[in-house]
Amino acid sequence: MQLNIKKKNYYKQSKKDIDETLKLNEDLEIKIDLTRENYRLVAQRAATLFFVLQDLTSIDSMYQFSLDAYIQLFLLSIEKSPRSLKLNERIDKLNDYHTYSVYKYGCRVSKRESSDYFDLFKFS
Repeated sequence: MQLNIKKKNYYKQSKKDIDETLKLNEDLEIKIDLTRENYRLVAQRAATLFFVLQDLTSIDSMYQFSLDAYIQLFLLSIEKSPRSLKLNERIDKLNDYHTYSVYKYGCRVSKRESSDYFDLFKFS
């Protein structure tokens, strides 16, 4: 009889622990979902900037950017952009930093390619 009471208490405590853990996990899932939704703005901006770079090839074929290079640029932006404890500030800073990085990247490629063309014409 004593053993059955101990088992019953053990199962009650186990159920209570499991219920608490499930509640914590549900709360955490909600927080993660909200954060993910907020970062969707960053993903939308990054996708738009990538396709802007890709559209430059319709102006001149020298403007060609690989997805792998763009992903590396984006990861670098995540790493180097200013941090903030406030999520909205972090998102704004990340978007601003990455937009400027893409601009510099596009200008650097443009300048490099243009100077190569200039060198060709210079020696012709």
